[in-house]
This record gives sequence, C-alpha cells and structure tokens, in this order.
Amino acid sequence: SKFILTVRGSSLQWYKSITRYHAKKFGKNGRIPTTEDLKMVDYVRKGMIYDSIRLCGTSDIDLYNREKMISHYERYNRDVLEYFRDRPGDLLILDLSEHNAYQKYIEFLGASSPYKNFPWENKT
Repeated sequence: SKFILTVRGSSLQWYKSITRYHAKKFGKNGRIPTTEDLKMVDYVRKGMIYDSIRLCGTSDIDLYNREKMISHYERYNRDVLEYFRDRPGDLLILDLSEHNAYQKYIEFLGASSPYKNFPWENKT
C-alpha cells in the first residue's frame, strides 16, 4: 500500500488555508465559523467538522486557536514521518502548491496521465 501526506509550504500557510476555507464553506457572511455553526454542519455526519477541529486541542471558546491548531498539524506530520521512517517508498509527502506536484503524484503511483497539473475544484 502507498500513502500520501499532503502538506503546505508552512504551518501558518496551512492554518490560513483551513480558516479561509471553513469561513467560506461553513461560516456566516464569510467569517470563521463559531462552535454553534460547526455543530450544525452536516458534512459526512452532523458535527464531524466540529469534532475534527476539537481534535486539535482547541476549546469551544477559541475553536480556531492558531497556536493549538498549528501545534497539532506539526505533531501529526512528525508522527506520520516517524511511522514511515523504515518505509520511505510507501509515503509521498506532497505540497500541492509545488509546480511539479502532479508529476510527483503520478510517478509515485506508477501511473500515466495526459494532464500536467491537478484540476482545481475549489481554489480559495
């Protein structure tokens, strides 16, 4: 089996991306969603997005706490790298903003494609 870890250029870039996306997708009037907003979101199942954010160690009072979310993101990435330490050929670390990300993806899978880049469905 093969695994892909998608990353951003920096932890702050990841944080800004997730808060921007959540504001657009789940917030009201383009603002970052509140605890109440996320508890009502029916995405896969009701409350799943709320539960996912809380896994970062945040509280209902400060749901998108930058320090805690970034710390969780960095710890998660370190844990994945550690897990695959002895299996480097099974893990692709992919920053989708890199100009050759799609080619890395195709090579990792051992596939061919007529495309040069990933298609964008939601570019925030």
